[in-house]
Amino acid sequence: MVSFINKARHRRALSLSILTLVLVWPTSVVACSCAQYYAERPQPDWVTSQTADGITYIAAGSSLCTGLKNLDERRVDNDARASLTKMLNTSVSTREKTSIGAVGDAGYSRYKSNTELTSEHILKNATIFERWTDNQNCIVYAGIMLKQADLDKGKTEQLEAQQQQLVAQNACVESSGENRVHVKEWMIERLLQQGFAFNPDKTCQVKYRLTSKIVSARIDMVKNNLIVKVSRNNQPIWHKTYSGKAMSYSQRSRSELTQLAISDSLDSFFVDLSSLKHKKITP
Repeated sequence: MVSFINKARHRRALSLSILTLVLVWPTSVVACSCAQYYAERPQPDWVTSQTADGITYIAAGSSLCTGLKNLDERRVDNDARASLTKMLNTSVSTREKTSIGAVGDAGYSRYKSNTELTSEHILKNATIFERWTDNQNCIVYAGIMLKQADLDKGKTEQLEAQQQQLVAQNACVESSGENRVHVKEWMIERLLQQGFAFNPDKTCQVKYRLTSKIVSARIDMVKNNLIVKVSRNNQPIWHKTYSGKAMSYSQRSRSELTQLAISDSLDSFFVDLSSLKHKKITP
C-alpha cells in the first residue's frame, strides 16, 4: 500500500515537472521573438543614460517586441524621436531661460515663443545610430543622436520659417464706415490676443482694411456687414464680407446692438484668420 502511494506521488511530481517545463520554457522563448533581430551583446550605455552636453544630444526609445521586425523598429524609432524632442525642448528652454533671465517675464514669454522647438526641425538631422534588444525582457531599444551644430541649423530654419508667416508680419489697421473708431480698436485688440505682431512704431508689413456698414436696424435687432481686405505690399491676401447680427428682447440700446453685431462679424473673420495665421506670405 505504501509502495503504491509513493509511486502515485512520484507520477504526480513528474507530471507537474513536465507541465511546468511545457508552460515556462516555451514562454521565455516565444515571448522574446525579437532575440534574433541583432547580434547579442551587453547592454549599451545609451540605453539608460541620456547625453546633453551642448555638443551632442543622445536619447533612447523603447518598445515591447511583437516579433515583426519592421513594426518594432518603426515603433522604437518613433519613441526615440519623441524622447529626443522632449529632452531638447527641456534642455534648450532651460539654457535660454538662464541666459535671458534678466529680460523679465513678458520678454521671456515672447522670446520663448520664437525658440520653442518643433519635432520637424529637431529631427531633421537626427540619426538613429543603433538598436539593441533586451532578450531577458523582450524589449527593443533605439539610440538617437543629434549634433549641436545640426540643432542650431534647425532652429535657424525654423525661425526663418516663422518670420515668413502672416502672424509674424507687423500689422496695421485701417477702418472706415460706421463705428470705425471702435472697429479699429476691437480689431487691434483681437490681433494682439491671437499673438499677431502689432507695433505702430514699426513699418507696416500687412495691412488690414475694414469697412463696417449697418444694413438693417430695428428696435430689437441690428444687422451689420464687415468688409475685410488683407494685403501686403498692395498684393491681396484675403478679401471677404462678413455678416453680423445682434438681437435682444431686453430693450438694449441701438448702440449696444450695433457693437454686438460688429463683434459677431469680427468673430466670423477670426475663424477664417485662424486658418491663415501660419500661412507663408513672404518669399
